[in-house]
Amino acid sequence: MCQLKMITPKVIKALPAFGQKLNQWLPLQLQIGLISQVLNRLFLTHCQQGELDFLADKTVVIEVTDFAFLFSLQLRQHKLCVSACDDLQKQQADLRVKASSSDFFLLCSSQADPDTLFFQRRLSMLGDTELGLYLKNFLDSFDCAAQLPTTVWQLQQKVAKVLSAAG
Repeated sequence: MCQLKMITPKVIKALPAFGQKLNQWLPLQLQIGLISQVLNRLFLTHCQQGELDFLADKTVVIEVTDFAFLFSLQLRQHKLCVSACDDLQKQQADLRVKASSSDFFLLCSSQADPDTLFFQRRLSMLGDTELGLYLKNFLDSFDCAAQLPTTVWQLQQKVAKVLSAAG
């Protein structure tokens, strides 16, 4: 297991560039498969309990701007379906959420407020405003710390604090 003390600010600041290289090297289907596994494991109970039903028959495109990477997300039969996305699908999506990898990481770590990022023009939501608000409110109420192993949560918090300070 990785020692938290070994994760230095210098290493953390290099993560976005490393992520860009990884994005170029990993096959798209592997990336989509990994994202699908993580999201479905993280939100399993919420999908089963109907808390994500507002995504039914909707397409949300997530765009990681500094990676030039995007994927679409739909809810089908109480399961999140993740797929690759092209420009036509991006234009036809009900909602498009765009941010840098660092800003998405800060959001997932509860180290950044989506409203603040939005008003700083670091996060954008294009399309169905109501769907965007439902998604934002769900994510605001989501307790990531309770869903992750303690060590992973602690590592995520350390990385997020350094990224936030570098911001």
